[in-house]
Amino acid sequence: MLIAALLGLVDGGPGDLSADRALGIHDTGPAWALAALAVGAAASALVIELGRTPMAQDAASEPDPEAVDEPASREEFTAQASR
Repeated sequence: MLIAALLGLVDGGPGDLSADRALGIHDTGPAWALAALAVGAAASALVIELGRTPMAQDAASEPDPEAVDEPASREEFTAQASR
């Protein structure tokens, strides 16, 4: 529903009280609506594909296995949180 509304806005053009009209931008019509749809679909596919690929984790992001079982003191927690 949101995509249809946005395509309608792109196709119909800016209203009388819009920033586009004030700036003199008049990029409207079916060609612009199809271009907006294509760019939106491509960006959506890219984001989905990036979400599927595992991120390389460096050693700094891994927790210290020895420190996991030890409770941190208040001073240690405050020192780590302030970094």
